[in-house]
Amino acid sequence: MPDYCSGGWSGRLRQVLLPCWPAGWLVTELGRQPWTIFGMLRTAESVSSMPLSWVITSCCGVIVIYGLVFGFGLRHFLRYASGPLPQGSDVVVTAIPTST
Repeated sequence: MPDYCSGGWSGRLRQVLLPCWPAGWLVTELGRQPWTIFGMLRTAESVSSMPLSWVITSCCGVIVIYGLVFGFGLRHFLRYASGPLPQGSDVVVTAIPTST
């Protein structure tokens, strides 16, 4: 299996951008509670009343589901991107009518 994080500028770009996805998600999720951050609601009032085991289970479930979706999507994308370009009759060219 080829190493997708090496080789030229695109490999270095992937290594830099890969941590940005979870960082952006973290910033988005933290931004969902501005009323707590700006002092309009106390932190104790914004805590869930569910048992800790339910909170941990639901968080782990979301992480597993997101991880599976991301993993399968990334695997599909990398396989598609590393495949050969279509040649000859495999390429379908459709004429787009333009108004003249």
